[in-house]
Amino acid sequence: MALYKEAGLVIDGLRKGKSNIKGLIYSSKFPNKKALYGLVSRTLEYSSVILELLQECPKFKKEHQNLSEGHQWALVQDLLFGGGIKGGGKLMRSILSYRTTLQAALDSLLQKKGVASVKALLPKAAGVTLSRHVRVNTLKISFEDVLAQFQEEGYTLVNSPLPVASKNGKAASPKSKFLFHKDEHIDNLLVFNSSTDFHMHNLLHEGAVVLQDKASCMPAHILGSALKGHFSEGYPDSWGCIDACAAPGNKTSHLSATLDGQGQIFAFDRDEKRLLSLQRNMAKFGCENVKAVQADFLQVQPTDKQYANVVGMLVDPSCSGSGIIHRGDACLPTSETAEEKASRLDHLANFQVSAVTHAMSFPSAQFVVYSTCSVHEEENEDVVRRVLETHVIA
Repeated sequence: MALYKEAGLVIDGLRKGKSNIKGLIYSSKFPNKKALYGLVSRTLEYSSVILELLQECPKFKKEHQNLSEGHQWALVQDLLFGGGIKGGGKLMRSILSYRTTLQAALDSLLQKKGVASVKALLPKAAGVTLSRHVRVNTLKISFEDVLAQFQEEGYTLVNSPLPVASKNGKAASPKSKFLFHKDEHIDNLLVFNSSTDFHMHNLLHEGAVVLQDKASCMPAHILGSALKGHFSEGYPDSWGCIDACAAPGNKTSHLSATLDGQGQIFAFDRDEKRLLSLQRNMAKFGCENVKAVQADFLQVQPTDKQYANVVGMLVDPSCSGSGIIHRGDACLPTSETAEEKASRLDHLANFQVSAVTHAMSFPSAQFVVYSTCSVHEEENEDVVRRVLETHVIA
């Protein structure tokens, strides 16, 4: 039952705005991160329904008032929507005793809303279907070889974007699950149907491909393209880049591949465990030009001689994660007040301003790419305005 308690801590943390789902799960001491992520994601997807059900069952909440709200949500999720609670003991027996009551409340809610399925009760964001993006790691395999392997496995390469859903809103036809195409903006990025599962694929385990969302590919693509254009007549003998907030390293490895393994990439992370993850991933992806450094980027001295020839900066600092809709964050009812939200965003934005400003202070830096996975103007446009108001760009 420890899984449910830990999932509750993550959910409570999200509701209080402590961090995003990725940060909270990564910092959890629970050993099975995959199981924790799965339970949290499922609970977030159904959170609005669970909240309504618990409001209709005050006795359940009173009897389990020693459990946090997130803990209760995670238990109800598996009880009603996840195929049953896993575990044993007094708590499990207590939760199971409410199955009939909660199911009756669910049936009543469906009738009240005039819908036939639970899926119809979910917020629109919970039903968003995103494509599956697969980035080819050209440090280990050619783009053409990957295309050939997928086609040998029965996938068909098409020239146009894939159908996500039919006009009546139903899922795309089974045939479309075996179609894929090249992304129109990002080099070496392939697009598959969202239901395609590559987690057990040999190419993934070999580090030849990376499961990476298109948006996550944008920063390294932009910086890499700018640097390749800058060095169009050939790379100098000594030059480098910095990835300011690098772990776990998807963007770092993408930048390394975009630059064909050229130059020195200094990848910073202050957390020891995250740095170890970064180092493992760089070895797996064959990024021989990446030097992982355990340090707080804001404490790195721009005048240090080893950074004298750093011309490119990738700054992807901590953010609210409000734009990561497929993880369920957008569906999460929050206990955060407007004042608390404003304070949290202000804190994040101030850190982002500091990170971008610090990146711009490196004497040889000519290209600075700043990115977030947030939709809030406070963290994006306002940060850029604040930085530009205090820096003159030559």
